Amino acid sequence: MSHHLFGEELSIHTGGVDLQFPHHNNEIAQCQAYMCGCSDAKGGRGEENVPPPLNTVLQEAATPNTSSFKWGQVWMHTGHLNIEGLKMSKSLKNFITIRQFLNDFAGDELRMYCLLHHYASKLDFTNNGLLQARSVLNKFKELRDKVL
Repeated sequence: MSHHLFGEELSIHTGGVDLQFPHHNNEIAQCQAYMCGCSDAKGGRGEENVPPPLNTVLQEAATPNTSSFKWGQVWMHTGHLNIEGLKMSKSLKNFITIRQFLNDFAGDELRMYCLLHHYASKLDFTNNGLLQARSVLNKFKELRDKVL
């Protein structure tokens, strides 16, 4: 499906830290095998289309410039969004919708909140943190207004 939508390669592929292994390793292997022509049109393997061993595919995917095909050039694994110390999750019912969020805060405030944290670290979602992001954003707006 991803090949159909995005073509033969992705520049950036993201996912949560919990997906790094084995999910992304499996995804790399499947995409490398698919794009390297490891199966014939009928879905079976022809003599000329024998796939390389899985450890070779994974090694090539992890090593720059060793394969003519790379599914993802950059893999970014993001930290989890936590609410009250727990990973935000529909199953835990500890989430808010964007619509609910926008009742109290602006989209730019959420963007600033995210920019104030490293993408790979967990993010504890708190009202105090959002108020701090609002304050930082307002300082940038004040600076912009003074300069322009």
